Amino acid sequence: METKRRHIVIVGGGFGGIATANSLKNTDAEVTIIDKYNHHLFQPLLYLVATASLSPGDIAAPIRAILGKNSKINVIMEEVKQIRPEENSLLLYDGRLITYDQLVLAVGAQYNYFGHEEWAEYAPGLKSISDALKVREKILLSMEEAEQIQDDVLRRPLLTYVIIGGGFDLSVGSVVALSGCIAAEVMLHSGIAAGVAAGALSGIAVGVLNGYVIARIGVSPFIATLGTMVLIRGVVLLMTQGSPIVGEEGLPDAFVRFGTGRLYGVPYLVIAAVITFLVFAWSLHRTAFGTRTFAVGGNKEAAFLSGVPVNRITITTYAICGFTAAIAGVMLAARLQSGQPTAGEFYELSAIAAVVLGGAALQGGEGKLYKSMIGVLIMTILANSLNLMGVDSYWQRIAVGLVIILAAAADQMRHKHK
Repeated sequence: METKRRHIVIVGGGFGGIATANSLKNTDAEVTIIDKYNHHLFQPLLYLVATASLSPGDIAAPIRAILGKNSKINVIMEEVKQIRPEENSLLLYDGRLITYDQLVLAVGAQYNYFGHEEWAEYAPGLKSISDALKVREKILLSMEEAEQIQDDVLRRPLLTYVIIGGGFDLSVGSVVALSGCIAAEVMLHSGIAAGVAAGALSGIAVGVLNGYVIARIGVSPFIATLGTMVLIRGVVLLMTQGSPIVGEEGLPDAFVRFGTGRLYGVPYLVIAAVITFLVFAWSLHRTAFGTRTFAVGGNKEAAFLSGVPVNRITITTYAICGFTAAIAGVMLAARLQSGQPTAGEFYELSAIAAVVLGGAALQGGEGKLYKSMIGVLIMTILANSLNLMGVDSYWQRIAVGLVIILAAAADQMRHKHK
């Protein structure tokens, strides 16, 4: 008497589904794979399709081709409408009823906008070929449109002033959290203008403190800003007791709209960043202050003998760094709709890496803001690529650390060969 084969149904043709089917190849079970696309997709490379670096055929292959010729494995291109466990069956959208002895669900991840489906317009998913092609179309159309525009749109700098001036600031991440929380707390009681002003002033105050300790007392930038990084983070956690600042009815509506709204299709946050960039780019490259900043970064002794007020320039550059970090913190609070005491962690390392990748010399005296923006783009692409490939967040920190070391090593080699 012939024994009836077990019928194992696998829903999903991703890594889990393919691996399960391959493991059952040499058994006496009859296997059915149900997948609505009928092709296996290497999702970590979808971003390359979205950016037109690869074609869909480069990262996708038919499920049947992957599994090879096996009469015991059947592939159905359809979507499951209903699971009926009491009947050991699946109802497909085309009306077919598939029975099973064992069921394997390997359907993968699903988008979740946490009840805010309107976010999908600004954060499109990237889980399928069709998703990637939609993003590709938008990117290519944007590039085509950009070619018709003469002015470049760049993002704001963060540490370029300080590094050109011969130092660097490890406290910017803590300043982001401090300014965001202070702004949120003050505006709950005194209004938006007072909150934004308080947040900005807090960043300037930390910057002046850093500059004074470095310029007047003579503490190295690394030790001084490392100390304020830990100190300010502790102050923020103590002030908030580790909880976000939201208020009973949330932050003011106008402030929240600033973080989420758009003007003629351009986010207000981008407009604020562009204005900040333009102001400080002009100041750095078109004013006497900018020239003195390069002079101090290049050679402090020579600058001092030339009559440049070295200490004042140093304190001012750190104040500017604190101010830009504070602006970033206020903008982040608007986007998150709350003051977050843990915001800005590791921002300082990413910022230093981005600025050095953009060509600013760690010894000071060299650098351009627009090149720092290129460094920011490199760090952003690195982070996004690691996220798309599903790399653990702990490994991502290792990657950032390696980038910083390599960037610093490249900077040293560049100066040795000059």
